[in-house]
Amino acid sequence: DLDEALPMLDAALSSLKSLNKGDVVEVRALQRPPLGVKLVIESFCIMKEVKPKKVAGDKPGVKIDDYWEVGKAQLQDPTKFLESLFKYDRDNISDAVITKIQPYIDNEDFTPSHISKVSKACTSICQWVRAMHKYHFVAKAVAPKRAALAEAKASLDETLRLLNEAKARLREVEEGIITLQARYDECVANKEDLKQKCDLCTARLVRAEKLIGGLADEKVRWAESVATFDSMLVNVVGDVMVSAGAVTYLGPFTGKYRSQLVHCWQERLSEYSLPHNKSASLVSTLADPVKIRSWQIAGLPKDTLSVENGVVVQFSRRWPLFIDPQGQANKWVKNMERDHALDVVK
Repeated sequence: DLDEALPMLDAALSSLKSLNKGDVVEVRALQRPPLGVKLVIESFCIMKEVKPKKVAGDKPGVKIDDYWEVGKAQLQDPTKFLESLFKYDRDNISDAVITKIQPYIDNEDFTPSHISKVSKACTSICQWVRAMHKYHFVAKAVAPKRAALAEAKASLDETLRLLNEAKARLREVEEGIITLQARYDECVANKEDLKQKCDLCTARLVRAEKLIGGLADEKVRWAESVATFDSMLVNVVGDVMVSAGAVTYLGPFTGKYRSQLVHCWQERLSEYSLPHNKSASLVSTLADPVKIRSWQIAGLPKDTLSVENGVVVQFSRRWPLFIDPQGQANKWVKNMERDHALDVVK
């Protein structure tokens, strides 16, 4: 229904917008308006519920309604007049107004095609009156539908509100579930971590028991080592004195003569009651077995004399002079210093 009435209403309003001040003034200036103009003036006065002026009729003593003078007064301000038509309350037209305007709607002379022959402005007003009349009946028929639609919208809004509240509660529950799930996962992870630590501690305890059992046999050896170290601490002065003498003075001599001199020095230490180890030697006192092994890998011969020479080289404060007819010391030094960019001069 509205689809039929609204285009008609839009056409009437568009026609009104096309009017200018001059079109309205032209109608107002008419002295003897044609029938079509009079019909239009009467119709819009009825629609706006403007009271007519009573004038004498054709019969003596009988007065009739005259809308021309009051209608011209409505046209006094064209801008205000047109604005009143645009702002007309079309949703609240009374039935009395519709009853009064119905004869004009039924009049064949009151049509836009007829009115257009006498006035442009009146044509637009005629369209407006007919559109208001049509809209009244359509709005009246649509009113229950609008009420039902409003009720349906209100019901829908309430349903959507309840739905949104339910969704909000659902989100809260889901967020709570997510939080609880995170806590549960954290607890499970802590449990697994504690289980792993427990298993690790158990394994360590087992290994510790095995280690303690295995080290029990080392107790005797450790006791012997402690006794040996205590003896070394007591004899360290005499042993270091003999080793220092060997490094300083025994380099040029043979192995046999070195042994004789060391034995002689140890006897003198005994005479002066200086503690020393009678079986101590240059190698046992100053040498490191690991370093000796690395020397031998680098080419140092494995005999005692060569090892003593290596110790002398290590602890000498001056450059040692090698007597090396077979070139063994030369090869050993080159291999030992290869990583230190040793320069060889011939």
